[in-house]
Amino acid sequence: MRKFIISALIFVLVFSIAAPGFTAAAEDDFDAKTPVTIDGVKYENVALEKSYERTGDVYDGKWTDTGTDGKPLGKMTDGVVAANGNDEAIGCYKGGETSVTIDLGQAYAIKQVTTDLYGFAEWGIPDPSVAEVTVSVSSDGKSFAKIGDAEKSDEIPKEGWKLRLFTLTLDQTVAARYVRVTYKIQGTFCWTSEVAVFGSEDLSGSSQPPETSSESSQPAESSAASSQSAAQSKASTSSTASAKESSAPADSEEQAEESLTWLYILIGVVVVVVAVGIAVVVANKKKKE
Repeated sequence: MRKFIISALIFVLVFSIAAPGFTAAAEDDFDAKTPVTIDGVKYENVALEKSYERTGDVYDGKWTDTGTDGKPLGKMTDGVVAANGNDEAIGCYKGGETSVTIDLGQAYAIKQVTTDLYGFAEWGIPDPSVAEVTVSVSSDGKSFAKIGDAEKSDEIPKEGWKLRLFTLTLDQTVAARYVRVTYKIQGTFCWTSEVAVFGSEDLSGSSQPPETSSESSQPAESSAASSQSAAQSKASTSSTASAKESSAPADSEEQAEESLTWLYILIGVVVVVVAVGIAVVVANKKKKE
């Protein structure tokens, strides 16, 4: 009986300390077909199956995103995210800077833009850790304004490939019909599979794209310097607010997990004390007998 009690005490003590560590951490994931919920509001990927134009030189091979007619094959908005860099879902373009400009078909309240970028040194595909991804929007498809720089995730190993997700989450939705994602890489091959634009049809509360004087359909660098500066200032403020907004849940989650850990420990200690008390009582009773 005494051996059983001691074994039970050891089990309870170990479980009470280790239990909080059994919670598995969620992996980074990119699902272009599933809506995201931000601040209690659900946003669909409004870029799914939408047409787009691109810059950058054509790449030949199974990873190309250019048809025989010279037009994009649609890999960037088909909702299919590559499982790794060797997946045929990849759409590659050549050049140090490539942009994908999506026509959403109508104005949407845009909240978040996400894309992926792969690297593989053996193939000469640059590490995404040194890449920059910017997002610009337009109402007419001619004048574009930069609304922010996408934040890159930590590196996600994918069967020898280096993957990073680039996400821009706005503090306030922006109403726009055209969304342009520009990739600046330190190399030749822009290796990506999808661009997701999460938004809604409800334009109430959305700001309008910053005014620009450019009538060019080229990347936002062609906009007037003063307009771009204003857009960058707005984007900086928005990105800062978004960073604070996104860090708050993480902080709360950490605090909750820490509180839960202490609760487990406290419960474990109480159980141990009670069990020890019972063991002592049983032992004394046996001695008297």
